[in-house]
Amino acid sequence: MTLADRLFATFDRLYVINLAARDDRRREMAGELARLGLGFDHTRVRLFEAIRPGDAGPFRTIGARGAFLSQLGVLTEARRDGLRAILMLEDDCDFVASATERLPGLLDQLDAIEADVPAVAGRLDHSRVAVIGHSMGGQTAGLLLGARLTDPNDPAAQDVDLREPRIAAGVMLTAPGNGGASLSAMAASNYSFFNPDFSHLSTPTLVVVGDEDASPHLTVRGPAWHADAFHDGPGAEALLTMVGGKHGLGGIAGYDARETDDEDPERLEIALRMTWAYLRSALYAGDDAWQRAKEALAAHGAGRAHVESK
Repeated sequence: MTLADRLFATFDRLYVINLAARDDRRREMAGELARLGLGFDHTRVRLFEAIRPGDAGPFRTIGARGAFLSQLGVLTEARRDGLRAILMLEDDCDFVASATERLPGLLDQLDAIEADVPAVAGRLDHSRVAVIGHSMGGQTAGLLLGARLTDPNDPAAQDVDLREPRIAAGVMLTAPGNGGASLSAMAASNYSFFNPDFSHLSTPTLVVVGDEDASPHLTVRGPAWHADAFHDGPGAEALLTMVGGKHGLGGIAGYDARETDDEDPERLEIALRMTWAYLRSALYAGDDAWQRAKEALAAHGAGRAHVESK
């Protein structure tokens, strides 16, 4: 299966938003698409001409208003055409083989990032770094925390080790579990990279799952699949299970996001407070936030969530 086949197994159409005057970016995007075996002449690739309004209107800048109107135009067209899922890109997108390999570079540039964002300048503790990921982002987090990966369909991806030693703790939210016989036929065919080896996950980690997150399109094992990192990873020291929780954990991606299948502000708040407490204690020796949070949850929210520890 080609990269383009994998892409269109998930998305009905790929949109690239581009100002007519920026033919330089149009050429660059053509090059990026070519890396996937695609081009603007593909029937499922759409070059959408960006809207450049005459004034900012109620927005802070003309660019912000133009971005809003352009994205709204894409969504309006997609809805008109009855599309189920689309991938919307700006014209400065770069496709990379593994985003995980680029993340450590961010740690190398923390000083520059602070300089570019005055609101956080001087407020980042470079010695206390954590990673948090939801869904497929949870798999990315797991790799940085020590899990390894072997893709049976990719000879170049065998026992991949991307552990980042500067990361001191992590949280994996409804992340994919083991591959092999655990995968559905569709996932085994299209997402063979769902094949982590958690036995090397050594960094302190909290795993968060929903007990109704069945994910039948990905696994034949039901909600238990998402807890594999806890059971197989030596560094995964705690499992937070949200009662009634599905893949959105109450609204991780936004309470009104389409992918939020279990909108519940209280569930989301529990996930927020418990993950914060875990990281606080994991990053600051002697801090009892996690212990106090577990006690409070058991006393006041046992019917909403529970914690299992190793």
